[in-house]
Amino acid sequence: RDKESSVDCYAFATRGDDTLFSSFVNAMVIATIHAQEIGATRKTSTRMPLMSLFGNKFLWAMRDAVSYGGNYDELYENNFGSRFDRGRNEVNSHSGPQLLAPVKISSSNDVDRGC
Repeated sequence: RDKESSVDCYAFATRGDDTLFSSFVNAMVIATIHAQEIGATRKTSTRMPLMSLFGNKFLWAMRDAVSYGGNYDELYENNFGSRFDRGRNEVNSHSGPQLLAPVKISSSNDVDRGC
C-alpha cells in the first residue's frame, strides 16, 4: 500500500449489547468537542461544567475526560500530529452545528471499511 494515499480508519468501538457504556463513550467524545468549543483545555478543564447525564455519581466524568486527555484538538494532535489535512475531523465551531460522522451498525460478518 502507498503510505501517502492509504486511508486508515480509526473509531471508538463498544460492545453492541452494552448501550449504556456506548452512550457513555459517546458522551465523552462529545465532551471533548464541547471543551474545544468553550475554550477548555487539559490545563483549564475546570471550565467544563459538571453534568448529570448519567446521574449525580458521575457529575465529574466529562470534566475528568478533558482533564485527562484534553479537548478534541489536543487529542487529535497527540494521536495523529499535524501530518494529515483534518478535513471532516475539524471541529466546526464557527459556522453552524457540528456534524457527527454517520454510523453504520453492522454484524461482525459485515464490516464496512469505507470510512
